Amino acid sequence: MNTITIIKTYINNTMSGFNKFLAFIAIALCVTSSLTHANTIEDIQYTTLQGNRLQIAISMSESAVKPLSFTIDNPARIAFDFADTNSTLPKRPQAVGIGITQSVTTISAKDRTRVILNLTEVVPYQVTTEGKNVLITLDSEATSGTSFADAAAATNQEEMNAEDAGSRY
Repeated sequence: MNTITIIKTYINNTMSGFNKFLAFIAIALCVTSSLTHANTIEDIQYTTLQGNRLQIAISMSESAVKPLSFTIDNPARIAFDFADTNSTLPKRPQAVGIGITQSVTTISAKDRTRVILNLTEVVPYQVTTEGKNVLITLDSEATSGTSFADAAAATNQEEMNAEDAGSRY
């Protein structure tokens, strides 16, 4: 016997008339209030960090819980699944255009919401929670000690050295 059947049997056997009605209303309010306490994604903000990293802050209506996540190599994406969560954000992709992050898409279905980061390449990332925020920090290919500018300068220097070597022969 499930819980609803037990409660229904108890109400039918012990209460009558108006008391049954009040019990039904009380149960309905309890069920409704538990459904409305689902967390909600309210906003997404982006911040560049030192070392060519990007931090994505997902603001929630309630205390943040670390989402499950997985990566896809082709096309490069990271997906985050938020259980018991809905979203007030639009479902269409929102352009980001910072570093390797092209856009973010938020999709809600039944009792969960998936946030998808569309990237130019898959990179290491960390997920933490801070109050009502989920913080996703994306590393970059150049995080290991050189900046994008340093990498570009090194590439230009290699090209100039190759040209010099070619002009000597």
